[in-house]
Amino acid sequence: MQSDGFKTYQTDLDTQRHVTSRTYERFCQEVRWQALEQEGYSIARMIDEGLGLRPLFTRIAFKKQQYAGASLSVKSVYGARQDFVYWDQSVLESGGEPAAQIELIQQWETTQSAAPPVIRGDGAPETPEYVPDKERPRNCNRVRSEWQALYSERNVFGSYDPAYYWRLFEDARWAFSSELGLSFERFVAMDTTFFYMGGNFHYLAPPQAGETLLAETWVSSLEKIRCTLRTEVRSKNSGKLLMTGDEEQLIVSLSRARPRKAPVEYLELLGDHIEGGA
Repeated sequence: MQSDGFKTYQTDLDTQRHVTSRTYERFCQEVRWQALEQEGYSIARMIDEGLGLRPLFTRIAFKKQQYAGASLSVKSVYGARQDFVYWDQSVLESGGEPAAQIELIQQWETTQSAAPPVIRGDGAPETPEYVPDKERPRNCNRVRSEWQALYSERNVFGSYDPAYYWRLFEDARWAFSSELGLSFERFVAMDTTFFYMGGNFHYLAPPQAGETLLAETWVSSLEKIRCTLRTEVRSKNSGKLLMTGDEEQLIVSLSRARPRKAPVEYLELLGDHIEGGA
């Protein structure tokens, strides 16, 4: 199915004047609700029957930057296997060019004894096998940051959507840059910037509203023109691992607008926050 009529606004822009990744996810979320309603599962029915969908995994790839005033559509295919639902969604420009692609695996949850719903889907391949991520070995320094799981960010089911989890990972990324002194001025001096190419996110357990979340972020991979940031988020109280994220960034020369190897100054700033060493 394809849904049109999505438009970006000034409030969708980040500090770099690009549309945030959360905006794309919000558009895709709307289309997912439309598809479920066509399957006979409206939000009202799901609430009445004690049904919910918990996100397990997201893969996102950014194809082309968008700005305020863009008209976008979302093309979706989806399929189901047992109690899992798999979504493959493309966010498209008005001319049909892809701006982003989002894959999502969700799991049906029910508060009653009834079996999870069975949906037809629309020709998507069966839901891929889901293998939960695991905590990485602690063989380098990590930047720690903390937040509370906000009550006001919960959805109509009293849980959290993937877009909120993405915000947590984004804040952890900013905290990492801030602590290591990776400011805009420093990037200009190094003639270097980074393009966020996409990431893989595993949601192992939902946070409880109001609890303190602890994130640890480091560089898990740095090879030539690509850098991968790893973030693990856990409950500060219990220490339980709640979610993990691996975000890929392309290293680019500001003056030439072309990919480049990581400069020595950048490696020195990262120091012992690189897994396995620079």
